[in-house]
Order: sequence, then structure tokens, then C-alpha cells
Amino acid sequence: MQKTLLFAVVLLCVLPSPAQTTTASSFMHKGEQAFEQKNYTAAIMAFMQSVDHAKKSKDTLTLINSYNYLGSVYTMADQPREALDYYLQSLSLHKQQGNYKSIAETAKQVAVLYTLANEYDAAIQYYKEAQQYALLAKSPNIEAGSLGGLGIVYEKQQKYDMALSVYRRAIRIYETNNDMLGKAVLLSAMGNVYNHTGYYNLAEQNYKEALGYFNESDERQKVAETLNDLGETFAGSGDYNESLKLHKQAYLDAVEIKYDEAVVDACKGLYKAYEHLEEYENTILYQKLYEQKRDSLEARLALQENAKAQMRYETQKAKSQMEILALTEKINKLEAGNRSALLNDKYSLIAISGGFAVMSSFLIFVWFQKARIKKKYKKQVARMASQRRKQSEKLTRVKELYTHLDNRLGEVYYLNDELSRKSVGAPSIRVSNEALHNVTVKIHEDISDLVWALERENASPQNLANGMCDFASGYLKNHHVESVFSVDPDMPEVKMSGSARKELAIVLKECLNAIAVKAKANKVFLGISAKDDKMQITVRDNGSGNYVDYNDGKLKSLYKRLKNIGGETFVESLPGWGTTITISTPFESFEEEI
Repeated sequence: MQKTLLFAVVLLCVLPSPAQTTTASSFMHKGEQAFEQKNYTAAIMAFMQSVDHAKKSKDTLTLINSYNYLGSVYTMADQPREALDYYLQSLSLHKQQGNYKSIAETAKQVAVLYTLANEYDAAIQYYKEAQQYALLAKSPNIEAGSLGGLGIVYEKQQKYDMALSVYRRAIRIYETNNDMLGKAVLLSAMGNVYNHTGYYNLAEQNYKEALGYFNESDERQKVAETLNDLGETFAGSGDYNESLKLHKQAYLDAVEIKYDEAVVDACKGLYKAYEHLEEYENTILYQKLYEQKRDSLEARLALQENAKAQMRYETQKAKSQMEILALTEKINKLEAGNRSALLNDKYSLIAISGGFAVMSSFLIFVWFQKARIKKKYKKQVARMASQRRKQSEKLTRVKELYTHLDNRLGEVYYLNDELSRKSVGAPSIRVSNEALHNVTVKIHEDISDLVWALERENASPQNLANGMCDFASGYLKNHHVESVFSVDPDMPEVKMSGSARKELAIVLKECLNAIAVKAKANKVFLGISAKDDKMQITVRDNGSGNYVDYNDGKLKSLYKRLKNIGGETFVESLPGWGTTITISTPFESFEEEI
């Protein structure tokens, strides 16, 4: 609070008098320097002061440039509506001057901002206006660019025929002016429309032609994007082998130029193609790679969003400071005037003083709110860290217990081997010894599975599903059973409690054990998906179908385990037709307590 009050006092003391004001152009120059140094608060204040002085001196050119700079800053801060205010004022001044090219450029920028704000009717109006003024200015690039932007808006409105029509008009303009790169961009846009509407042959033609122009222009990012688009087109038409080749090439190109967005799209296309080709090992590999790359990209985009949020804060801060400056300037003028005139105008002074008091109160309120939120955030972080530390300590103790038991089981293995050697000629002892060995191995596996289920790395449904498939693959392979897996790539982002993970892992293992031991199956399908806010696990075998005993204690135990976490089990078993076990558990029961 002291810093905030000090800032207000300093403003009152150091504000320049009207005689100390600087020219509009010098303020604009200061704003340009601050903008280059990414000091956006100082830049906005300088540009706003430039606007104020340019209005007084009727310096239209400086006023237009300052408006454009302010529009650029607010656009970078992802505040299209604020940017629109300045660009519209700039457009009005351009129209007064009658510069057709400048009018066209600014109208096009206004249309872009209306598109970002999802106000498509206004965007169409200004794109058409930009195109008309571009014709008057004889500027084909602006005309074609405006038509391209118009096509994007029509595409967002799902008016695909109109989008294709304006894209073709823009392409003819680019061809006339030998701008092959501009043509390639719109060919790719047309490919997107055809791809979206299911005309895969036309999409393929447009993408391939665009790809040729991008290669000639050495536009490597566009090449990677178009290869991925082509891969999706072939996947849509059912040619997954060709889709696989294109996504592989896109992946290699994107990795080489470090184009993360294209890398993520390529990995997604690869794992989907492998899945349709039933190459499940590669499916799992590229699905995991896709998830890793996607998470990395989302983290980078989050940092960019934080930077934009910081810019938005700085723009608001600059706006508030300018309001305080304007208010203080009015107060200074009133103090410099005639005292009697000031008394006659006492109501104006009261209003100004009241406004200043409101602004000061607002700044104090903001400071208190910021301090309160910061304190609350620190407490929450400390509480979460404490809970995680306790959970980590519990897991460490479990691991230590596992290590201790593992050592003891090792001693049992050794004694078991010794007993086996000494039991030659004693069949009954040897059979008992083998039974002891099997029980020991099962205990070791159960403890390993328990530790895996409690690992925090497996806390998300997606990681748990992938881990279950990995476990099932190894388990069934050891029992000479072929396995097929299907995992939903879009599981909800919730944290599962250790108890829920443990129960599900035990239930799945019991199901697989029943199949391996009793079913006499040679093929098993395991599917894990998200359906109606629930995790659904389906285990289907092609075995005898007559091994399920509904009075079996283990089956009743499975029902009870799932009931503890809000889940349920459905078993369908017919002799000669195999068995299907469906496990359904709501995601809300998984959420880990923080």
C-alpha cells in the first residue's frame, strides 16, 4: 500500500506543466523505442500522449501513426476489441485524407480484428470495403489478401461454396501478378475446404499443387503443414499406407526445422494410421510420443499466453496511469486559474476531486486484493506441497517394504532351489516344492503391481490405461495368448486416487488370470475408453465361455472392489462363444484429494 500511495504522490509532484509539454512526434518516437524494448506500459503511455498532442496541433499523420501503434500493441496483447477502437479512428482519418491504399490496408486490418472477435458480419463488411479501395488504389496484393480473408470468414460460417468462389478469384489475381506463394496459400485453403466436406480427390489435387509451390519457395513450415494435410486426406479416403508415408515425411521435416505444431500433428496422424493398419506396437509408441509432444507444445503455448496476460496487465496499467495524468493535469490547471473562478466552478472541482479519490481508492483496493490473492495462493501451494510430500513418503515406505519382501522372496527362491535338488526321488516333496515356488512368484507379481498402481506418474486415466495395456501385453504373452488393444486418446484430465488405481489394477489382473488359466482362449481384446463421464474397460476372449462361476468368491470380490470406487461389472459368457467382461467406473470417483 505504501508503494501505491507513493506512486500517486510522485505523480502529483513531477507532472509537467503545459509549458513543458513535448511535441507529438517526439512522444511517438519515445513510444517506438519503448515498443522495441518490449516496455509496453511506457510505449502505450507515450503513444497516448502523442495522440493528445497530435490532436491539439492537428498533426494528422502523427495521429494516424500513433493510433496504428496502439492498435498493434492491443492486437499483440490479444485484445481485439480495444485494438479495433484505434484502427477505426485511424481508418476515419485515412478516409478524410483520401489515400485509397492506406484506407484499403487499414480496412483489411479492421476486418481481421472483427474475425478474431467472432463478429463475422462486420468482418465481411470491412473485407469488401478493403477490396473496393484496393481496386481504386490499383493494389492487387491487398485486393487478393482481402478476398482470401473473406474466404476464411465464409469458411467459419460454413458457407463453403462462397469461400471457394472468393478463393478462386484471389488465385486468379495472384496468377496475373506471378505471386505463386500467395496462390499456394489459397490452394491449401481450398484443400482444407474440400477435405472438410469429404471431396478427398479435389483436396489431394489442391494440396499437391500447393506443395510444389511451397517447395519452390523453400517455405519449409508450409511444406510440413501441407504434408500433414495430405496425410489426413488419404486417411479420410481410407488409404492409410499413403497417409503413413506423408505423416512420416512431415514428422522428419518438422523435427529438422523445430516446428512443434507440425510435429504434434504428424505424431497424431502416425498413431492413427498405425492403429487402422493394426500395427499396435507402433500405435502405442506414436501415441505416447504424440502425448509427450502435445504436452510440451501446450506448456510452450501456456508461456506465450502468460506473456499476453502480462501485456494485457501492462496495457490496463498504462491506461489507468494516463487517466490519472489527465485528472492531475485538470487539477493543476484549476489551481493555476483565478481563485474566484474556481469557487464559481466548485461543483466541477468536487467532481474532479471525487474522481481522483475514486481512482486512489481503486488503486488501494487493487493492492489489497493482489496481496490477499498472493497470500491465499502461497497457502494453497504450501498445502499442496505438504500433501504431495506425505504421499511421497507413503510411497517410499511402500517401496522399501517391497524391497524388503523382494529380498526375503529371493531367499525363498534359493531355499526352493536347494530343496528341489535334494528332493530327487521324492515326488511328493517335489510337487509341494513347485507349488511353493508358484505361490512365491505370484506374491512377487502382486507386490510389483501394487507398487506400480500407487506410483504418482500413473495418476491420470490416460497413463493408467496405457500402463494397463503394457501389463496385459506382457502377462498374456507369457501365457501364449495373442492380444489386441484399443485406448481412447482423449481421456479426461483428472487425478486418480491411489486406492482407485489399486482396485482397478487388481480387478484387471484377476480378469486376465481367469482368461489365461480357465478360458483356454488364444486371443484377447482389451479396450479402454471414456464414455458418458465414465472409464469403460472391455475384456473380450474367444475361449470356451463356460468357466464363469457366478458363485465364485473371487468374482464376488471383484464386484465388491468396484463398488468401493463407485464402479460396476457386467459379465456375458456363453459356452462356445467366449466371454465379455465390461467394467465401468465414473471419473468423478477418481479425483484425487488435494
